[in-house]
Amino acid sequence: MTFYFISTFFLIVGGFISFLPLLVKTNQVLKNWIFQVKFQLRWAVYGVLSTILFIFFPVDGTLFFGDLLPFIASIVLSVLFALGYIRQTKYLQENQIRQADKILTAIQIPAGIMAFLVGLLHIIFPAWMFF
Repeated sequence: MTFYFISTFFLIVGGFISFLPLLVKTNQVLKNWIFQVKFQLRWAVYGVLSTILFIFFPVDGTLFFGDLLPFIASIVLSVLFALGYIRQTKYLQENQIRQADKILTAIQIPAGIMAFLVGLLHIIFPAWMFF
């Protein structure tokens, strides 16, 4: 059950962080904290662990489809946080960073909303199979 909580917590908090730009008034200190390199890296690693937990530790041991949506949402959030980390560390060339920014800004908010809603659904209906 701890694995379940950790993975669902990642979906809810990671989803909220991803759709935070939708909020008009966002604290600048919070934005600076979220865009730190260490924060992005930690959440990318946390997302990979969450994805592994959704694969190997489903809710009741046999459920697959109910964990498919959280699994996909975890992968998307992990990629978003990894792209944020790569963008901040400037390992790539400037034109590659601009291309990554375009991709990141295009899918960040929809992916965040999706992950947040999937996390909430996973809390409300933990053993429900989504077909």
